[in-house]
Amino acid sequence: MATSHPVHAALAFILTLMFASCAPAIKSTGTLEAGWHAMQPIRAKVLLLIPDELDQYVYLDSTKGTRFQIPLGRTAADQIDKLVGSAFTSSTVQLVASEAEARDRISGDDPDIRAYDYVAIPKLMNISSRDSGFDQAFEIDVVLELSSPGGGRVEMIRGHGEARIPVQPGSSPEGSARTALSYAVDAVKDGLESRRGALSR
Repeated sequence: MATSHPVHAALAFILTLMFASCAPAIKSTGTLEAGWHAMQPIRAKVLLLIPDELDQYVYLDSTKGTRFQIPLGRTAADQIDKLVGSAFTSSTVQLVASEAEARDRISGDDPDIRAYDYVAIPKLMNISSRDSGFDQAFEIDVVLELSSPGGGRVEMIRGHGEARIPVQPGSSPEGSARTALSYAVDAVKDGLESRRGALSR
């Protein structure tokens, strides 16, 4: 019967502690959202247009022969709504049929649109996942496009999020995906903060 040498066991224990201490602490979605609510609002009136194609977006993938579906679009729409509501002094959210319809409204002469300083359109981009057998990893990019009514000035606020969660019995990739999404939206928050002076009205 094979036995473990005491020195090898001690070395493995030390390495485990080293990797644990070097791993970044994972912030919960609630902690990140608390940071959004604590923002000093930017002085501007914003209309957030959420395309139905984003709201209904479901991420599909498979791991080890098991297919999974994650309704990332609805979660993204909810989180971006919360962020925009905290980031600006005034915000309104509306659902639209498509991104194309949102752009048509921005470039047109709709007086309701011109009542706002900015019209915001959110997008999910570059979603990828990986299951190493030991952990489930996700990377997600979120873009918040801010346009002046009439199709003038455009600001592209980009946020990137990554999350890696250890695989446990009964776990699913959804937790990792939602955490990565929250980090991406939080990075958008940082982008808004860095442009505070330019965006203020």
